[in-house]
Amino acid sequence: MIFRVFYLNDLGESNGSAAREAAAGQFGIINGMSGNLTGNPPIVSLDRLTPGDIPSLVEISRESGSARWSQAMFERELDLPFSVCLVARHTSGGQARHGGPAGGGLAGFGGEWCVADAAQVVELAVRPESRGMGVGGELLRGLESAARDRGMRAMELEVREDNFPALRLYRRAGFRTVGRRAGFYSGPAGDAVLMEREICAGPA
Repeated sequence: MIFRVFYLNDLGESNGSAAREAAAGQFGIINGMSGNLTGNPPIVSLDRLTPGDIPSLVEISRESGSARWSQAMFERELDLPFSVCLVARHTSGGQARHGGPAGGGLAGFGGEWCVADAAQVVELAVRPESRGMGVGGELLRGLESAARDRGMRAMELEVREDNFPALRLYRRAGFRTVGRRAGFYSGPAGDAVLMEREICAGPA
C-alpha cells in the first residue's frame, strides 16, 4: 500500500491544568464538541471539513510550515471515501478561558485515511496563535473517534525525528515508536519516526 508523504507539524501541546487533564484522560468528544468532563468550557468544537473552510485551512497550512496543502488538495479530500478531515473551531467559552482567536475562528485541522484496518494520520496543523491550548490533542482525539466509528484497529503516523513538540504530544497520546525511515524528509533532510497506537474500544 502506498500513501502520500506525511508532514506532521506542531500540535499545540497543552500546558498547565489542560495538560494535567489530558494526561488523566478526562477529555472526551461529546456530540462533536471536544472538551473535558470537569465542567470547564470546551476549547474547540470539531466539525467535518466543508468547502467554505478551505481558504482558511490553506492559510493555516502555510503558516504552520507543514505540507502546505493547496486548495485542490483539500477539495480532493472531500471526494475521497476513505478520508476524514476535521477542523477545530474556537468556542466562545474556550476563547475566554485560554485567549486566542474569537469564537468560531478556525484553530487547526487534522486528516486521516482509513484504509483496511488502520487510520493513517496524514496531516495535523495548528494555527500559530492557537498553539499551547491543547488543540492538537483535541484533533487527535476526534480523529481517533472517527477511526473507531469506521472499525479501524489502530492509528499510524510518521513524524520528523527532530519535531520534539509533536513527539511529546504523540507519546502522551499513547503512540509508540515502531520504526524509522532514514532520509525520508527533504528540505531539510531528516529521518521519519514511525509511530502507532491501538484504538481504544470506548470513547477516547
